[in-house]
Amino acid sequence: DVVLVSGPVAIADPQGVKVLHVESAREMLAAVESALPADIFIAAAAVADWRVGTAVAEKMKKGTSGPPSLGLVENPDILATLATHA
Repeated sequence: DVVLVSGPVAIADPQGVKVLHVESAREMLAAVESALPADIFIAAAAVADWRVGTAVAEKMKKGTSGPPSLGLVENPDILATLATHA
């Protein structure tokens, strides 16, 4: 059995493969961990090291105080986390 964990892409899911769609590094880590145990793990790309600490649901309007400060927080290291499952 093959499980593909995929971020947003513009291609169709491959046939005969269980596909788990994710949009964030935290979702990707959870999806990969849900597919364990596995005989083989292949990582084709890395997610971003950082993400915005506080996401907003709406457009941030211009203000007189200048641009907002974007605080960043570290994304989980998926490969390092999986190495602890060995």
